[in-house]
Amino acid sequence: MPNITSIVVISNSYTIIRTSSEDKDLQKKVIHKEELPTQINQLFQTSKSKCLEERELKKITRNLLKRHTKGETSILKRYQIKEEEILKGVICKECRYLPLIRVKGNWYCPNCTKKDKKAHIQALNDYKLLFKATITNSELRDFLVLNSAPTANRLLHSMNLRYTGDNKSRVYHLDDTVDLSNMSNR
Repeated sequence: MPNITSIVVISNSYTIIRTSSEDKDLQKKVIHKEELPTQINQLFQTSKSKCLEERELKKITRNLLKRHTKGETSILKRYQIKEEEILKGVICKECRYLPLIRVKGNWYCPNCTKKDKKAHIQALNDYKLLFKATITNSELRDFLVLNSAPTANRLLHSMNLRYTGDNKSRVYHLDDTVDLSNMSNR
């Protein structure tokens, strides 16, 4: 039977991973997603046991899919966080200042003076994880701390999100099929 190695992969590149200086094994097991290909190559090189046959891999895949259960839907409920406790606005990628200000098609940081055209993308990913996978113009303005409905409308349209409804009843879908992290500058 092959060895099974466990690795915890953190998908957010901005997450800071800290361990006590004594625990060197933990530093090798908790990694950022960018380190995963290197880690896999190292495992292949150091592994002395045989790899699983395709038949065995398919069996494991079927079992995993059969036993898969959806996670708890509300992170706020799970950690007993009130919606009012969530800080709203767009966060500066450079200095973590909150909230950024929308100025002439850019998000502007009054703290470090950096500009970013698509800083709202991470905020919408956060919104999707914290609240729900749909958003209205009004909800977007509230969460991004925007005063202008036309500006919110331009942001929503620039992302080519799927939507349902018309005019004031329009709802934009931030579902899993939309990869907000890879959107181009607009």
